[in-house]
Parts: sequence; structure tokens; C-alpha cells
Amino acid sequence: MAPFNKPHFATLNLNPTVEAQAKADPAGFLDHNRRNLAKAFKKNFGYVPDFLIVAGDEHRRLHQHIIIIMDDNELLRAREAFLAAGGTWSHKRGAGRQLDIQALPTPADVDTVANYLAKNMNQASAQLGDKKLYVSRPARAVAERLYEAERA
Repeated sequence: MAPFNKPHFATLNLNPTVEAQAKADPAGFLDHNRRNLAKAFKKNFGYVPDFLIVAGDEHRRLHQHIIIIMDDNELLRAREAFLAAGGTWSHKRGAGRQLDIQALPTPADVDTVANYLAKNMNQASAQLGDKKLYVSRPARAVAERLYEAERA
């Protein structure tokens, strides 16, 4: 099993049924989607890699932006896990736009994505209130170390 060691940025559009289930979940939209992602990755990989989820809102359609730490050679299985978590689309147009994954090779790329995520979190506030971000504990620890190193 290859180590997950590079940040990748994914945008996952949920099919309408999964989006409705997530909105109706008493635990919240993000928690519902966090559980779906964890279940799909556990099934495809045998474990759950570190990840961060931000809720986005485009044209009143909630979706997810995910930063996940993985090796490039695991992208095909990761794609399968993301698509399983997002639900099957009944038409090609939705299926074709369901998932986009790209590597974040430089700190500048990470900064660009961070600014984009902040904008999306603000747009999602109207539908979700305060719960717009999930960060796994290991990912949070890495972020804190990077932040402290940047401040030093």
C-alpha cells in the first residue's frame, strides 16, 4: 500500500438524493458527508486517509471541497471512493461534472485553494450556519505545525 503523502484538491458534487439526505441528517450536512467519505475510503483502501472537507454553495447547490493527502498512484481508487460517497448520477451531464481532482504541488497552489475555500464557506453559510468545515485530527496537527513554522 502506497503512503498518502501529497495534498490533492477535489470538488465533489453530490447527486440530488445524497444532497437531500445530508441536509436532512440531524448530525449535519458535513458529518453526513464525512461518514460517507470515510466509509467509501475504508472499503476501497482498508483505511481512511487524512482529509479536510469544506462545504460549498454554487447556485444554491451544496457540494464539497476536499483536501486529501494521497500519492498520485492512488488517484484511480480515490476517484472510485469519491464517486461512491457522492452517489450515482442518473444522467451523463451530472456524472461528467461530479468530480474534479488535482494535485497541489506548491505552497502557492495551497494558498490559492485556501482563499477559494474561504469564499465557498461564506457562500454555504446561508444553508448550513456554522458547520462548514471538517478537519481530521492528523490533518489538523499537520496544519498547526505548518502554521507555526510559517510564523517562526
